[in-house]
Amino acid sequence: MHSGASVGLTLLQINFGGTSSDYTHTIGGTEFKETDELRGHVMATALWDFNDKWRFGADVNWASDDEYMDQYDFSSDDVLTSDLYAERFDGRNYGTLRFLAFKDTRKLEKQVDQPEILPEIYASFQGNPDSVPLIGGSWYVDTSYLGLRRNGTDAQELDRIGLGAGWKRRLMSETGVVSDLDISAYQDAYFVKNFTDKNGRRLDNEQETRFFPQIHAVSSLPLVRDFSAYQARLEPVVALTLAPELDNDLSIPNEDSQDVQLDIDGLFNPNRFPGRDGLEDQSRVTYGLRSGLHFLDEGQINAFLGQSYRFKQDGNPFLAGSGLDNRSSDVVGSIGGQYGSHHFDYRFQLDSRHLNSGRYEFDVNLDWQRYGLDAQYLFAKSIDGTEFDASREQASLSGFYYIANNWRTNMGLVRDFGENAGLRKAFAGIDHYDQCMSWGLTAQRNLTDSTSNDSELEILFRLGLKNIGEFKESEWRSNASPSC
Repeated sequence: MHSGASVGLTLLQINFGGTSSDYTHTIGGTEFKETDELRGHVMATALWDFNDKWRFGADVNWASDDEYMDQYDFSSDDVLTSDLYAERFDGRNYGTLRFLAFKDTRKLEKQVDQPEILPEIYASFQGNPDSVPLIGGSWYVDTSYLGLRRNGTDAQELDRIGLGAGWKRRLMSETGVVSDLDISAYQDAYFVKNFTDKNGRRLDNEQETRFFPQIHAVSSLPLVRDFSAYQARLEPVVALTLAPELDNDLSIPNEDSQDVQLDIDGLFNPNRFPGRDGLEDQSRVTYGLRSGLHFLDEGQINAFLGQSYRFKQDGNPFLAGSGLDNRSSDVVGSIGGQYGSHHFDYRFQLDSRHLNSGRYEFDVNLDWQRYGLDAQYLFAKSIDGTEFDASREQASLSGFYYIANNWRTNMGLVRDFGENAGLRKAFAGIDHYDQCMSWGLTAQRNLTDSTSNDSELEILFRLGLKNIGEFKESEWRSNASPSC
């Protein structure tokens, strides 16, 4: 008898379409009108499990022009990403090889040349818990290679090799203090050609190396008390990060660490830059307070407030407006709750000196099964040196109502309150859900500053067949429907 892991294609989804239409696009600030152009898109996902350790996959997102996906409401992504990859899983170890291509669909006065990643290689090796003799804890080793290429009139090349190792361990005291200790060191090597650094210097065949050791410890004291109708939780959290000061004038291009956003999810991270090119050097302390009420019958309320403080004033690597550019960071917090199917979440960012709002967003979802409402509001100040060079303020409201078990109406709108205030989008539609088929008819109008014909009324029809794609079921039913 022979047995083994199943092998075969486990996932294949393809979404494609085409049309012939007129549209207007912008190149270098100049408008061009195309007439009776053949246009289309392909969105495909494939996944192949070769065995219990290896799998291969592909994600393809392609459009014939920058206007197509947004105009016909297939995708609102600013950048379309196509990815071909292979992954290996072996216990606690992981490795991947991938090739990526990007297509920028934003309506910009100055077009940004998106790179190609040919290839990206990453491998992570993790030791078992308490596998380190004498001191306990576990070890880890990370290795990576990135090959970035930009073609066109200003071709650029970047090769980055990285090697990191560290040790981590969780400690618990008799008083209930929980501490996570992480000691690491990383070595990066950059090889760049035809790049312009942040000081305006042209780099051709430059080589740079960077060594960065760090100690990061996070401690918390969870305090819980039960009452007759609810449970109260209070948890102070403190993190100490020790790191040397780097020479931030090194000729290292910043490709993956430009979009810095301070929030409660990343406040206690050892590095608040989103990628590898940006490193948060120097030492700091981070502190916060988590609290919550968990009701015994149903529902809960949670809150958080936190901030960080750098020990040294000079040499801050963050851009103005990021919330981390001062010695004391902005104060970030959140208040959220849930009761049954209803949810709300409010997040805010306050200037550390005057407590002025730098960013706040509110999200509420009310669902009574037969009908529901969904509302979002966002305000964010500009961040120097990024694409967000103007303050943003926007609100959206949408709702649905089931007029019968399998018939649902929906409508909504999006309004901008920023520098160019006005209605951005409005839609209304009806959906029908059957046992084997679903379809929807939507009328929408986009009123944006794009150079396409988005301001015209659009009628969209969607059809979904069960086991093929785009199929949806009714979320409110008085009786169970028979199977297809």
